[in-house]
Amino acid sequence: MTVSLTYEGEEFAKEDRAYIYTLVNTYDEEGAPSLPASTTIDFLQEVQVTVVTPETVNYAPIKAMRIYRTVTGSTGIAEYHLVTEIPCLGRIGNTIFMDTITAEKLGEPISSLNNYPPDIGLRGLAASPNGFVVAFKGNELHASEAYKLFAWPKAYVVPFPHNIVSVTAHGNGFLITTTGYPYIVSGVTPDSLSASKLPVMQAGANKNAVTPVDGGIIYASHDGLVAVSGASASLLGSQAFFTREDWRARYGAKLSTLRLASHDGFVIGWFPDANGFVIRLDEAEGTYTKLSDTANCDAILPQTDGLYFAAGNKVYQFQGGSPKPLIWQSRDVILPKPINFGAGHFIGSGSFTLSFYSDGQIRYSQSVTGDRFFRMPAGFKARRFSVRITGTGTVKELYVAETMTELARA
Repeated sequence: MTVSLTYEGEEFAKEDRAYIYTLVNTYDEEGAPSLPASTTIDFLQEVQVTVVTPETVNYAPIKAMRIYRTVTGSTGIAEYHLVTEIPCLGRIGNTIFMDTITAEKLGEPISSLNNYPPDIGLRGLAASPNGFVVAFKGNELHASEAYKLFAWPKAYVVPFPHNIVSVTAHGNGFLITTTGYPYIVSGVTPDSLSASKLPVMQAGANKNAVTPVDGGIIYASHDGLVAVSGASASLLGSQAFFTREDWRARYGAKLSTLRLASHDGFVIGWFPDANGFVIRLDEAEGTYTKLSDTANCDAILPQTDGLYFAAGNKVYQFQGGSPKPLIWQSRDVILPKPINFGAGHFIGSGSFTLSFYSDGQIRYSQSVTGDRFFRMPAGFKARRFSVRITGTGTVKELYVAETMTELARA
């Protein structure tokens, strides 16, 4: 893109001028200016401005060209003011304009000096509640102008020591996970963004392994699930289910494919091989379930308060259909002294088989449906117990005691 200037006339007082032009698309979005072309003219001479209109590819159609020229104000600082707007919808080639406008008739100063298009290669778009969006490339966080999502000033770029993995809206700012530390980026305007490092060196696993949860954010690292709330981050919740070694043994080789989602107290982890997990953070906090479903993408629909996920060419609602077959295995419970559990009470709906183990051996199995009391066999005592539940339906509660009388008082 070039601008050429020609003029003719006799010698008078000299005036130095510089010209630039901008392009305006059919959405009235004005782009950044061209490189300046300068000349020196005699007083009251006409200037011929020749603009080579570029061919735009992968952009909205261009409808107009705005030409600006410098005017030196009372402070001695030159500003570009509007000379004219020329319609050019569909035009490619040279546009010639004769500038005969005096300084006092020029229009407003240019307002699009920094309206650069987003850099090629940006990804991970996230929106601020203050009207601007951000995205990342390498170790740089880029931001748009507020309410001008086509304009991405270079001055708004925030660099980080490590490459960025993900960007997630968090309060009035963003959580940034990197290949090193996580950061909180705050600022109500894109020109005031600042980054604060969180005190936990946990790199993000991938850009999809992040999900908002009840005012905070959970993201997957190589040591487990990191919970971020305000300016604090912790692995404590994850360590209730996984040691670092256990997390890495189960999921370490496929963390790059993990997709996290959350809904109504559940955190769901999906993998392409269908060996995912569900962790509950609501009133049943502390439960972990293996998940046989997989998902290509997911979204929450506020109108139905539902989490929907796509698998193959179908869309499903999480917890929206009939119950699926389940297998639930408790941990081993070690009691202070050997006892014999002689009675049980199951509360739920559906059909299940309860299997009771002590000291690693199966001792008793019981088929149950609905709300049911049952007796268990005597003849042994043990300190280490566990239970396994298989079937289809909903399990609400399971109680065991040494006697029916004791169970009735529970």
